[in-house]
Amino acid sequence: RVAVVELDRQILTHATQLRTRYGFSFWDGLIVASALSVNADIIYSEDMQDSLLIEAKITIINPLK
Repeated sequence: RVAVVELDRQILTHATQLRTRYGFSFWDGLIVASALSVNADIIYSEDMQDSLLIEAKITIINPLK
């Protein structure tokens, strides 16, 4: 399933908080904040830490591992 997310101030603020808390780049924080805003369970990424659980809501999975 694909969700189109319109960026707003809340997502941008959350992205900045995630960046600080988890050491993400701004862009990775934006991806995670956007995914959290639509209640996604999994983010597939080869660049972020595999099996990282974020805010007890979303897990990063490396599809190439």
